[in-house]
Amino acid sequence: MSCTTRSLNLRRALVWLAGGILLLTSGGCATLPGQVPTEESRHERLNDALSARVAEATPVPDPKRATFTEQLLIAELASARGQHETAALAFLRAAALYNEPDIARRGVREALAAGREDLAYELAQLWQDTGDSPSQSHALLLRLAVDAGDAEMARRHLEQVVQSAQDEGAPGYRPVVRALGDVQQAHSLALDVVQTHIEQISRDDPEAWFALGLLAYNYERFDRARAAIERAVALDAPEIENRHLLLLAGTLLRGSDAASAIDAVESRINTVEEPVALRRDFAQLLRQNGAFAEARSQLEALLAAEPGDADALLSLGTIAREQGDPSAAEDYLQRALAAEEGDRAEISYQLGVLAQSRGERDAARQWFNTAAEAGDLLRAELRLAQIDAESGDLTAARERLDRLRRENPGMAARLLAAEGEMLYRAGAFEEAVSLLEQALSAYPDHSELRYNYALALEQAGRMDAAERVLRALIDEDADNAAALNALGYMLAIRGQRLQEAERFIRRALAIAPDDPAIIDSLGWVLFKQGQPKEALAYLERAYATYPNPEVAAHLGEVLWVLGERERARTLLEAALAEHPNDATLQETTQRLLQ
Repeated sequence: MSCTTRSLNLRRALVWLAGGILLLTSGGCATLPGQVPTEESRHERLNDALSARVAEATPVPDPKRATFTEQLLIAELASARGQHETAALAFLRAAALYNEPDIARRGVREALAAGREDLAYELAQLWQDTGDSPSQSHALLLRLAVDAGDAEMARRHLEQVVQSAQDEGAPGYRPVVRALGDVQQAHSLALDVVQTHIEQISRDDPEAWFALGLLAYNYERFDRARAAIERAVALDAPEIENRHLLLLAGTLLRGSDAASAIDAVESRINTVEEPVALRRDFAQLLRQNGAFAEARSQLEALLAAEPGDADALLSLGTIAREQGDPSAAEDYLQRALAAEEGDRAEISYQLGVLAQSRGERDAARQWFNTAAEAGDLLRAELRLAQIDAESGDLTAARERLDRLRRENPGMAARLLAAEGEMLYRAGAFEEAVSLLEQALSAYPDHSELRYNYALALEQAGRMDAAERVLRALIDEDADNAAALNALGYMLAIRGQRLQEAERFIRRALAIAPDDPAIIDSLGWVLFKQGQPKEALAYLERAYATYPNPEVAAHLGEVLWVLGERERARTLLEAALAEHPNDATLQETTQRLLQ
């Protein structure tokens, strides 16, 4: 290369090197000894020196950092595609190279989404090593240790979770309940580890025993829940916290001991700080457990002390409607509406539901529009879509739901499930199947879509396909009470494999013992097997808490077969007057009474 060419290259080079500026005013090519340097030789020499300095300053590529970046890219792409296991493995490889908190934490999330708890545990340990969010990382490791059946490791992490929470000024056992609340299998291990820790460290702390009671309640271990919460209540004395007393009442109710639950609250109601709030919350608890008469008594007692209590009037109106007492329901709800301080959106919504159940569609539309204007837009619009469908205008109903999806993209899957249900209830079975198949192509793992797809297939007469979908849901979640009940009832109403149907329904009832739809299913499958006397108790219990027209049809038929025909006639005629458009009720009434 000539000195002239090198000089041109030199002028294009960076000149800020080693903290100084090289001024390109002189220099040249290297010269032989004794030779007088020329202008070009000076430029060549300076160019060589600058090239050497540039080479020294250029960083050598780091293979480790390149591999780290590559693994992060793989993880990001896999996560975006829903390939959770691939993403978790890539995050693990990246964290092994450079253990940065966000890398391991994100890897844990992907591993859990993939169902790889072993991989999640390894990543969580790396996350813990970073020192980031110690209470969260220990809580996750606690959960994973319990799932793995490792009691010793669970105890170690439990100690750290409690200590970290206390260091942060928070109740020590609250994060324990959050961490272990949804454990699927190792319930006894989780309870034993927590109880042992409490007895050793916090035996005089009512909040610790409350946390244990809440955990046992979540696991439906009601005897252990009751024992723990009774310890908390005893330590509370003389002033008992409302939530402690409500949990005690809840454990008694779930043990089918409503009388003891009421006694527990009534005997202590004067020892709590907020007796009015306690009575209102206890009424709600009674209602949730199907003790409607007892709930109404609590609310009436509340109204006696505070006649204008809008919340109590609203609750009473809702309970009366659910119990099939529309006149009382309207009276309570109108009084709630007239009260100065009331939830106008909820009151209007309940009045709309009441009008819709009576077949008063115009009035129902007005109430739902009022509820929407008052803030309850989504629920009200869903009900308005139902009314459109009931009026025979499926096009308007679907346009309304389509608009809701555009306005609420995060609710798209649930709204598609609602549209599918609306279609098959309107008799558009194949349209429902087609819509739900398209929805499942976008949301293949959405359980509500899959459940409604199974029901649409069953309504369309595609029983084998419906059964496959429901069995898949049950295989993935053995505690899916809705799928168990649907499969059992589907077999029962067609008189197929009745003993197997009963087994499915009894499994559902063990999971949700107070669900009136499941109780009705069990009564009906017993009747189908020629056991009307055994069926009657279940159907009466279901109808008492859920006066649905289909339950009324079942109960009426069983009463008719047992010879209680006047009672059957009265029940069916009253139900038909309340629900004149119900096809099942119409068919049963015509077949038996005419």
